[in-house]
Amino acid sequence: MSENRARKGADGNVLAWPAPPDMAEEWRPPNRSQEVGASRVLQKGYELLAEFRIEGVLGQGGFGVTYEARDLLIAKRVAIKEYFPSEFAARDEQQAVHPKTPDMTALFEWGRDSFLQEARTLACFNHPNIVQVTTVFEAMGTAYLVLEYVEGKSLEAWLAALGRPPQQDELDRLTDGLLDALRTIHANGYIHRDIAPDNIIV
Repeated sequence: MSENRARKGADGNVLAWPAPPDMAEEWRPPNRSQEVGASRVLQKGYELLAEFRIEGVLGQGGFGVTYEARDLLIAKRVAIKEYFPSEFAARDEQQAVHPKTPDMTALFEWGRDSFLQEARTLACFNHPNIVQVTTVFEAMGTAYLVLEYVEGKSLEAWLAALGRPPQQDELDRLTDGLLDALRTIHANGYIHRDIAPDNIIV
């Protein structure tokens, strides 16, 4: 079982973000189920830094869009997560991302910094059940996280296809890798706060 692997339908958040400074009481994270309109995502064929070509959208969440892409330098399929907080960001005709309004600038920039910190945190781990970071970069006003692309189905899909409650031995086989990954995360002083059936690959 792989945790937080880049895959179809994955939002991909690794560690839950803290509330922005001075906003802890009133701030709420964007709704992770909120869809990003087709006009707001990078279209198939778009190239980032003349190095990555977008092949399609894998998943959408409140804080970003995850794309299937092609690394043109090494001819390899990858997943790219773009920082795009749908509640307070917009994309212009040149595909650059910016705050929707001037008064959202501080929140947008705080989120971008948190996104980059999440990427750096994830890059610290080297575990077969934790998605591997290839690179991180900033472009077009936002930030991008390039991840290994892993085939598979979510735990949520596996449970739905099973059509019955799983047996204990089935769960034991599935959770060994997950728990080992969590032990690695905890041993490094982090807590994963976004564990969900749709965010785990089996």
